[in-house]
Amino acid sequence: MSIAGAPLGATWSITASATGSPPLAATSLDSNTITVQAAGGGIAKVAVTQQGNNSPFGAYPYLSSMSVNPGTSSPAGFTVVETTLNDPANGLYTQAAADILSTDTFTVLRADGPFSNTGLVDGPAPFSVTSLYTITAPAGCTAAAPCSFNLTINLSSTVPEPASLTILGSALIGLAWLSRRHKPT
Repeated sequence: MSIAGAPLGATWSITASATGSPPLAATSLDSNTITVQAAGGGIAKVAVTQQGNNSPFGAYPYLSSMSVNPGTSSPAGFTVVETTLNDPANGLYTQAAADILSTDTFTVLRADGPFSNTGLVDGPAPFSVTSLYTITAPAGCTAAAPCSFNLTINLSSTVPEPASLTILGSALIGLAWLSRRHKPT
């Protein structure tokens, strides 16, 4: 996880957590929560990356969902832009425009998703997926009336495990053998 921006100093408080694989299934990345309290205007970027993903079975879709809960005293002008990026070179915190799978802007309390991103076709070579959150707090945030919000996002992709495919293949072969064995000659 990477946190950067200006000004952060003593006027911002940011906490974040994320879980990837393992323990989650391969290619799953859940950034459980990001909580921000700002006592001054500015922009912060929080990036969460999972490296070492692979897609031996071709293209598969990524689903993103996110909810934003701005504090009731937050003045107009705060935004959270969530961007999902894929880097076929398996980079850390990659933020190239060419790697964007999807993006969504939040300005009010709402939940969004799951929405489909561009499908990934990176093949068996390792690739990384990054969730980038660009958080803008307006100048109206003060120590007396801080801006605050909480957001969550879940990136998930279902990719069949090789063991599951082996079991399925074995079952199909067994059924074919049984049907052939019971045919009258």
